[in-house]
Amino acid sequence: MNNDIPRGAKEMFSGLVGHVVDAYEAHTEAGATSIAGHFIVAFGNAIGAGPRFYVGETVHKMNEFLLVVGRSARARKGDGKNVALSPLEAVDEEWAKNVAGGLSSSEGLLYHVRDCVEKRNAEGELESLA
Repeated sequence: MNNDIPRGAKEMFSGLVGHVVDAYEAHTEAGATSIAGHFIVAFGNAIGAGPRFYVGETVHKMNEFLLVVGRSARARKGDGKNVALSPLEAVDEEWAKNVAGGLSSSEGLLYHVRDCVEKRNAEGELESLA
């Protein structure tokens, strides 16, 4: 376990998340909290927007967001993501094809979340304009 990263509350490691962390933590330098966070976000994304629950009258879907910050080449941010996504990639190869790599700039983020612009060519077929 990476001792530079706090492990987090024990409740964070219950159920499926705990099983994933237990299975991989001893085999990586990534921190348990990073593995758990990445897995929770990826699992919610793989499930999609269908499942939901209510807190009062507020609908909560499975989509979560995560920002992992750490020193380059030391924090093992990519290792945490790779370990956490490994079981999901194994069971859903189509989903895995849509996982984007790390971002190097705000322009890179905008590129990945942009609305695709399409135009019909001379033959009437749709073409992506990027």
